[in-house]
Amino acid sequence: MKYSVFLIALLFSVFLSAQNQSDKADKIIDEMCADFKQNEKLGDSLRIERLNEKFILPYVNQFSGSERQSKIDYLNVRFQNRCEYFREFLQKTDPPQSDNWVRLNTRPNITVSEK
Repeated sequence: MKYSVFLIALLFSVFLSAQNQSDKADKIIDEMCADFKQNEKLGDSLRIERLNEKFILPYVNQFSGSERQSKIDYLNVRFQNRCEYFREFLQKTDPPQSDNWVRLNTRPNITVSEK
């Protein structure tokens, strides 16, 4: 009985810890997005450098060397997902080279058919 209570408490604490890290990263990403929008008059490289110095490097420096790259990748993907201004910036600075990619402004209607 004690073992099962301990196991449940351990799993619960791991879940809360992971959720706390995710919330912290999302908060940083929201701040990055606001800063990115606010500094749209700066040059492209200055805007990215500012994000690195002000947000990304302080965040990833709290992790070990082996974790840093995965945290940077996570921030990059989440930043593209959460920040419309950054998506527009990427579209402008590095447009897709292939016809296989299309940006949709609205969600497509989903239809399911029976075979």
